[in-house]
Amino acid sequence: MTRNLAETLQALYDSEINVSITMLWDGGFDFALCSYMDKLYGELGEPGWRQVRTAAELAYALHEAALQVIRLRRDWATGGAAARA
Repeated sequence: MTRNLAETLQALYDSEINVSITMLWDGGFDFALCSYMDKLYGELGEPGWRQVRTAAELAYALHEAALQVIRLRRDWATGGAAARA
């Protein structure tokens, strides 16, 4: 499924999900679901950052990562298993 990057970024913004994206011309795109202003940003290691090669892949990967955040938020709010982990 092809996702629109602009729409995906707007949906993240509207959902109050922070994202940091970096790009190098020969290295693709790296992203993490946190703001560079968050304390967590400096503490993120390899597992916190994800890498994709193209903008099309970026849109899809951002969407999938955001779905995980939304599921965790929902589970936490309802006292589900992930909230107790």
